[in-house]
Amino acid sequence: MSEHRLSDRYELRRLIEDYAHFVDSRDFTAVADLFVPSGVLSGLDGDVVRYVRNGRDEIIAAMQGLTRYELTSHMLGQQRIDFDANDSDTAVGETYCNAQHIYTDSRDTDSTPSQRRNKVMSIRYHDRYVRREGRWFFAERRLSFDFTETRDVDPAPGK
Repeated sequence: MSEHRLSDRYELRRLIEDYAHFVDSRDFTAVADLFVPSGVLSGLDGDVVRYVRNGRDEIIAAMQGLTRYELTSHMLGQQRIDFDANDSDTAVGETYCNAQHIYTDSRDTDSTPSQRRNKVMSIRYHDRYVRREGRWFFAERRLSFDFTETRDVDPAPGK
């Protein structure tokens, strides 16, 4: 593999790490800035399209939905990247992610007034990348939800 492609792989890994970091930090403008202006963010549940967001403004608006969680934590796994043999400024990739979403369930369960919960999602990101002016961006990011489970977690420290 050429040194140029190793550098591209590093930069693309950094792109997906920045996405996870900015999502968990609630910096949704920074998330949107990782996309080209006409970028697309969509989510699939099996073959069913759950949502499609076009452009940075819609991506920022979609990210606001994460504020219902006390915190999120995205742990990235393996990443596969395939570069276009005819265009050195485009690539596609797939990245695995295990995402934790902590919230308090205020419904009464077994006479407990509220319970801290963790919605765990197994996600695969299917990406199209483009390089513009020397920097890699998402042209399209499709989230495929493999499974979701909800777990009880201990109360927040000090509660």
